Order: sequence, then structure tokens, then C-alpha cells
Amino acid sequence: MAQAISIHPNVDQGIRPAAANFTGGTLLCHCSDKKVSVAIDSQCFHNHVCGCTKCWKPAGALFSQVAVVPRDPLAQFAEAGEVVAF
Repeated sequence: MAQAISIHPNVDQGIRPAAANFTGGTLLCHCSDKKVSVAIDSQCFHNHVCGCTKCWKPAGALFSQVAVVPRDPLAQFAEAGEVVAF
């Protein structure tokens, strides 16, 4: 039997609905230095998993999970040149 592959711990067992009372939070990347810190003050529009952001991947995961949010409720506290906003 094939061994299970962990894509990301938040999606491996299925996708859970968003918490109705979620009001945001602060996120830190997993870099050993120059950690990016961002604050989000809203619910995300949608999430997707991506292999392009290595420092945001949890240990053992193949992908990071990326949240799409509006620009206004997003603030970056550290390493401003490291996050791309579209």
C-alpha cells in the first residue's frame, strides 16, 4: 500500500469551514533569521496550497498554505521587502 503524503496539516484531513468569529491574527514565517511578521484583521477570501513559499511550510509538509486577504486589513511589521501584495 502506498504511504500517505502530507500536503499540509490544515488540508490533509479535509478542509474545515472558516470560523465565523475569526477576527484576524499575527503570522510569522519559519525563517531562522529575518522573520517576516504580518497582521491580518479580517477573514480571508480563500486559501490555497503552494510550493513556492518554502519558509511558510510546516515541518514535513510539501506545501505552504497561502491566504488571500484584502490589502486594507493587512499590515507588515518586519522584513517589508519579503512579502508581495497584488
